[in-house]
Amino acid sequence: MNNFPAQESLEKDYNRVDMVLKSALSTLLFFIYQEEKMTTNRHSFLFRLTSQFLKYFAWFIFGLAIAYVLSAIFGSSHIAMTLLPFVFYWIILRCGLILLCLILTTVIFESVR
Repeated sequence: MNNFPAQESLEKDYNRVDMVLKSALSTLLFFIYQEEKMTTNRHSFLFRLTSQFLKYFAWFIFGLAIAYVLSAIFGSSHIAMTLLPFVFYWIILRCGLILLCLILTTVIFESVR
């Protein structure tokens, strides 16, 4: 008379849910632990170099865009317009081609690895 049938069913359901949650938590902790172990030396030097170069190239382009907008606001856009062909051809185009070659080399190297 102490245990009702509904109470026994609820206890079984609670035990099942508890077991599933414990299993999910242990699986999650296992993957987090494995991820920490893998991040120590996961990428090659070439990959890290390419990603750094890409990051600084993007920051450089972003800085040029801000400088151009500020020069247009303050009325000195004629200086920016005279420097734009030089900056585009000598810096952006050449560095962009070098970056593209570096990215392609990295993709091939990482695919083989």
